[in-house]
Formats: sequence, structure tokens, C-alpha cells
Amino acid sequence: MTPREALVESLKRRLRARGISYATLASLIPCSEASVKRMFAGRNFDLRRLDRILEVLDDDLSDLVRDAGMSRAELQSLTHEQEAAIVADPVLFTVAVCALHQLELEQITASTESVRRQRYAVCFSSTGWAFLHFIRTTTTGCGSVEPSGG
Repeated sequence: MTPREALVESLKRRLRARGISYATLASLIPCSEASVKRMFAGRNFDLRRLDRILEVLDDDLSDLVRDAGMSRAELQSLTHEQEAAIVADPVLFTVAVCALHQLELEQITASTESVRRQRYAVCFSSTGWAFLHFIRTTTTGCGSVEPSGG
């Protein structure tokens, strides 16, 4: 990915994160929606337009450049083996979820400690999302295991 492509992708991510469509952006900068689509498709912005888009996003160029540089180095996808390893290890699974939600290191550490202290099962929803289902153990009878409420 070229630096220009990375900058445009960073702009797109920032617009999506704020729920700003091309049509909305067009009304805010102001120009036609077709012009906005051409700018993004052609990855061609004049500095006035870029500056106006950054104003709408309440961002500055240095943040955009830093984000674009980081995204170029980011992992784009996992292999099947990497996904299987994450799902098989609840601590690794917890770290992955926390990292996706950009939690701080202290929060990730606290979350993994909580997982280590509990029994769990990795379950899949009907849409294929994996999640941890914590299990409450009881000492009634022969130490049966009952699913917790959630």
C-alpha cells in the first residue's frame, strides 16, 4: 500500500468511526457527493479539501499521517491456525478481544487474571462469533458443573 493509499484508508476509517457518510461529508465541506466519491476513489485531494475534511473530523494532519503509518504495519488478517490458537486459549482470546477494543495494558492484565481464575467454555453464536461462557462449579453431589447465567 502506498503512503497516499494509506492516508485515504485512514480518512475512510475515521469517517466510518464517526458515522459520517460521503453524502453527509459532501454537505459539510460543501461540495457534491459525486465529487467526494471521486476524491476518495481517485485518492486525489487538494489541500483545501483535505483541511476541510480534517476540520469536520476534528482531526489534524499529523494524527492522520501517524494513523496511516501505523495501519500500514498492522496485521490485516489471521491464518486459520492463528484463529484456532486464539479460540483454544481463553487467555489469548481475552487478550485479542481486549486489544481489538484498544484497552490499556492494565485493563488487559486484569481481564486475563479474571479468566485464569474461572472455568469457562468457548462457545460460538449462530453468526459464528466466538465468546467465553463462564461456568460456575458447585460442590453438590459429585462436583457437577452447571452453566452460569450468561
